[in-house]
Amino acid sequence: MKKIHLLFLFIFILTIITITFFRDSNKPESIKSNSNNNNNNNNFDSINKNKNNKIVVNQSQDQNNNNNNINKFYNNERLKKNHQNNGQNDNNKIPQHENYLKKKRSPRPQPTFKKSNNNNNNNNLFEKLENKIQIVNNNNNNNNNNSIEFLSINKINCENGGIGFSSKCICSYGFNGDRCEIIDSNKECTQVKMNIEYLYNPNLVSPDKCISSASSICCWSKFRSISNISLTKLQDSTLTDLNELQQHNDIIKSILTNYGPWTENDKKMISYLIKSNDNDITYQLKYNTKHFMSKHDQYDNHKKPKLAFVLMIHKIDLEAIKLLFDNIYKVKHYYVIHIDNNFKDENLINQLKLFINELYELKIKNNILLNSNYPNNIEILQTRFDGAWGSIALVYSEIASYTKLFDMLELRHSITGRKEKWSHVINLSINDFPIKTIEKLEYFFASNGNIKRNFLNEEDKEKEIIRYNKPWVECKTIEDGKSNIVGFNFENNNINNNNNNNNDNNNSNNIDENNSICGCSGMEHTMDRSKYKEGSQWHFITYKFANYLISDFKAIKRLFSMKFSYIPDESFFQLAKSESYFFNETDTWDFSNYRFIPWYNSAIGLKVGLEEVENNFNNQTWSYFTRKVYTTDVKNAIIEKYLKD
Repeated sequence: MKKIHLLFLFIFILTIITITFFRDSNKPESIKSNSNNNNNNNNFDSINKNKNNKIVVNQSQDQNNNNNNINKFYNNERLKKNHQNNGQNDNNKIPQHENYLKKKRSPRPQPTFKKSNNNNNNNNLFEKLENKIQIVNNNNNNNNNNSIEFLSINKINCENGGIGFSSKCICSYGFNGDRCEIIDSNKECTQVKMNIEYLYNPNLVSPDKCISSASSICCWSKFRSISNISLTKLQDSTLTDLNELQQHNDIIKSILTNYGPWTENDKKMISYLIKSNDNDITYQLKYNTKHFMSKHDQYDNHKKPKLAFVLMIHKIDLEAIKLLFDNIYKVKHYYVIHIDNNFKDENLINQLKLFINELYELKIKNNILLNSNYPNNIEILQTRFDGAWGSIALVYSEIASYTKLFDMLELRHSITGRKEKWSHVINLSINDFPIKTIEKLEYFFASNGNIKRNFLNEEDKEKEIIRYNKPWVECKTIEDGKSNIVGFNFENNNINNNNNNNNDNNNSNNIDENNSICGCSGMEHTMDRSKYKEGSQWHFITYKFANYLISDFKAIKRLFSMKFSYIPDESFFQLAKSESYFFNETDTWDFSNYRFIPWYNSAIGLKVGLEEVENNFNNQTWSYFTRKVYTTDVKNAIIEKYLKD
């Protein structure tokens, strides 16, 4: 028994000796030689980042001040030695314990770009801002939207609605030539003209002011009928299409062949969704579900999730934008702004960019936990769409904004190393305004399983059939050149030329005949209205659904099929949801969009006034935003009553 006790005692003594030896041997030389060395003048009052984004300690004060600071904040001798060691080795991170976080620091440098009343100074600041944005973009070439300018889709000038693909033009049925410039007069679809309908004043628009000609629309429609592009054909996409990259080129070519004529807006949208390989010879989708669902598969904080906002504006009202951001902005969230391309005031656009940069710089300066190179969380789309109310351009601008939101995730991940994602994307117009705080909105998405739920309005009443049973096209008004979306039928030029005595009955026969000449010119035959319901274009949709819309060929085919319809923003999202293969679960959808609209004010354009604010928005306590707020006094009243802390 004594031998056992002696053995244990020997082991214990040996252990103590071993620990002591290794503890001493692991000390830095500076600590072993002189732990109180006067040359060890570390200072913790000013923390900055070096070029490698490592935390380093500035040496700017004398030893006495340094010792006072150390004695003030670090009472344990071991902690002092650890921090001395950190001061000599930039690669060691300073512990983020609570005493360190309470420590006083010198302020961050002032923002690079300041407001100025001098126009020349503003121009210089804007040039600096553009340089800074370019540096960020160069670090993220794979997600750089500037790359769309180098695709054949944009480089080759194809006529009659054709589109570039692999250095050649894809032409419509009835057109050929290197640039689709040769018209085959033997094809009846090339001999029709446009009979405009369903406009408040048809005399305002002339067919030669439309973005696509009657013959190109008719011939592409005829080709779709010949190719049997129907509901069954449109839905013929599978999961294999998503992830088999070698198939992408053929599928993309099929889409370009089937859904012309192609306008400049269409080409911009395509370029947001696809990228080229092999020197612009083959193409594939930029985004795919497998990549994003595996790489960003965790929400950072379910209690306070990160959110994404898409702000779509047709003109810049700086006061309104600033007031909106005052009440929805946080550094952790993501924001994308699309400005209608018809807005041409570059001075206001530059002022908006300066405001965004200053807002970002201010928030970074005031947040000690963020790196100085933390990426800007507000982006303006550089490639913009020409908008016309009721056209597909409104859907394009939102879908393009989704691609930028995913690019921003990639950029933040590349800088911070954190795999994160936003839970929902919220679309807003300049006339929307919150009626609950951003903190309450975060809590709403974190509660009751809402983190995985889409909020997409659907209505029981069907929209008018004329939205789908005829083609719609964007045309410029004769008087002021503004864009309008108009519906039309076709008339045959040859029949009209051979019969100068056409009466109304003959005109009707001509239109009926051209329905067969042009095939099924609307999109009604590609949709099953019994399986979905139209609704509002304003929604909260999940990361997963937004990713589906930009990375699945079925959703992309559906998107381009709807460019021939009227007000597609009220049906595309609902239709895409009904056709998806993993979004049919009833528990992932809420059919309210949580927006207040005073439908009883239709006589004054559904305008929200002070009366609605005083009456608690008609007691709709569940709403988080209100639509149709046009004046600052109403917004200030909302802030005072609902958004003050």
